[in-house]
Amino acid sequence: MKKIGIYLVYVLAVVFIMLACACGTIAFAELGYSAVLVFTFGYAFALLSMYLILILHELGHAFCGYLTGYRLVAFGLGHFILTKKSGRFHLSRTAILKSVGAQYIGLKEDESDQRIILMLSGGLMVHLSLILLAIVFGFLTRSWYFAGTWIFLNLSFFLNNILPVGITDGAKIWELLQYPENTKYAYLMLRHSAQTLLAPQEYDLKDFIMSVDEEARGSFAESVQTLQGLVFILDDNIELAKQQFQSVLEKTDNPMSKTSSQLYLL
Repeated sequence: MKKIGIYLVYVLAVVFIMLACACGTIAFAELGYSAVLVFTFGYAFALLSMYLILILHELGHAFCGYLTGYRLVAFGLGHFILTKKSGRFHLSRTAILKSVGAQYIGLKEDESDQRIILMLSGGLMVHLSLILLAIVFGFLTRSWYFAGTWIFLNLSFFLNNILPVGITDGAKIWELLQYPENTKYAYLMLRHSAQTLLAPQEYDLKDFIMSVDEEARGSFAESVQTLQGLVFILDDNIELAKQQFQSVLEKTDNPMSKTSSQLYLL
């Protein structure tokens, strides 16, 4: 039953994107453009809106992180990355595509602070705010098809991110609400993400290993255990690595954890 509900939400999210594209084309049709330009401008507007919404989503995380004491480390846009060092921002190009849209990385000195949930909620709050702004725009201008594009896109992104499945914001928030003790693992994975994003050449897996309670559940704890398994592989302790990945498989219900453990067991 749970899987059916999840698939229905995914279908609804796809329908909302289709409706957003339809609203975009109708909006330009009302302006009197030819059929070719209507579809060109309509779909271009929808696609550019999607990219901008992804950026605003990550800025939502950054803003909520700032409010709760996070230090901005990096903000990635595809091949480009904006880093903050010694109080100054530096824009550089990376050889590896870090994210299709945008990616915010922030760190915090006090890693016992449970307000990490607020930072994780920042993107969801942005989508709700943009929906409200689009509705206000629609009432003020009567350009409901332009407004509809943003309403449907944000509804789609909100549904995809609120689902407590995989590596979504909703999944992370739900995990920390269920297992507050996993906060320490969450902060460790944030440091791991910052390292891989900023200085992958100085990457050392052993810097991101800590003991995990046997009864620990959730993707953050499982990610730490997966890293430990990789360390075993690099140290040529193949049997220990197999035991580690098998242990993760036996207790996880997270699709990402299952897939990564199964791949490493190959």
